Amino acid sequence: MVPHRLTPQAFAVKFVHCLYWFDLVRLSVEVTVPAPVRRAIDTQLVSLGDVAAPRLERWIAYRSSQR
Repeated sequence: MVPHRLTPQAFAVKFVHCLYWFDLVRLSVEVTVPAPVRRAIDTQLVSLGDVAAPRLERWIAYRSSQR
């Protein structure tokens, strides 16, 4: 619901905290997501900081080895 273009931005920003970290990472680089929503996603990623960092590194390594 967050990345959908017809979802009002106010609702999309409020739903960002419900997303898992891998969804946050995927949506943070998509250009189709409006800028205010991407900023909310980036803020959520920063707040997850120490929790998501080791998982994020493994996920990036996994995704890059598939290509």
